Amino acid sequence: MAGVTNTLDEAEAEIRKNNAQVFITAFHNIHKTVFKKLNGIKKNNSGLVVIVLTNNTAEQYLSQWKKAGADYVFDQAMHFTKLMDILAGFVYKNFLESLRSNYYDEKKPV
Repeated sequence: MAGVTNTLDEAEAEIRKNNAQVFITAFHNIHKTVFKKLNGIKKNNSGLVVIVLTNNTAEQYLSQWKKAGADYVFDQAMHFTKLMDILAGFVYKNFLESLRSNYYDEKKPV
């Protein structure tokens, strides 16, 4: 399930509505309020994986993203394949968990 929103407020509502497990967001212009809002989203959604794509990957921004709750921060122009690797791993992990939880064990009574 994927959703597209225009603001972090809309994104937070969609995350809650759909019980999202991964949140990918892209930022070109960064304001201090972005870090505060992202921190709130992360705190209010336990287990949410936050991936930030940005063109501001200077060390000062990387540390601010991490403090705000970003699990991964990628340069959106250079690290697209890394993003795909992370997402593929996440999908595979969820697939395995689904198999385990739905596995029919012949030894257990139904």
